[in-house]
Amino acid sequence: EMVMPDRSNWVTKLYDELELQGLIHHVSGAIITDRVLGEYGFEAPYRETVAEVVRGHLKPENLSEAEFNRRYRLVESRILYDADTIDPNVGMTAFYRNIQINAGGWLRRGVTPDLGEYIRGLPRWVNMKDEFIDKMTTQRGREIAAERQQRNRQLCARLVDELEAQPLNEAYGMLGCVRYLMTDAEDPS
Repeated sequence: EMVMPDRSNWVTKLYDELELQGLIHHVSGAIITDRVLGEYGFEAPYRETVAEVVRGHLKPENLSEAEFNRRYRLVESRILYDADTIDPNVGMTAFYRNIQINAGGWLRRGVTPDLGEYIRGLPRWVNMKDEFIDKMTTQRGREIAAERQQRNRQLCARLVDELEAQPLNEAYGMLGCVRYLMTDAEDPS
């Protein structure tokens, strides 16, 4: 779903002028990058390289090895891809999003979010995130993703342990933080 920005500036106007609506953001972002850097006087070879990095931050599925090697020949492309993939999928941002998605789903069905049910389902969700470690394109990306997964497992285990004294931990523990994050699932902003 395309969401229009609340405000406009010269970049959003450029986006409209170039008719980039409907393009996936790595493609439109590369075009905007080239134009913005041009406005600031950067030479074409530099602009093209930076645009290539921006274009590479979202990796299409099912690339052949030759296409992957061509598209991700620059280490900067692989680093940006890894960082952009890790942040929303493996780590605290992903944890927050998961809370919002689950609580929002319950609210849309007219059901009161069940903190205990949510916490008991977390180990399955955390284990599903292991697949992102293998999707990293750099060794350091794999290391960071694995470290974040370990932290996710530790947090998940602690939250499950807190269920043993749920009322107390909803008042004074981390369960209270999760409960708080569940309360604004209709409008996560």
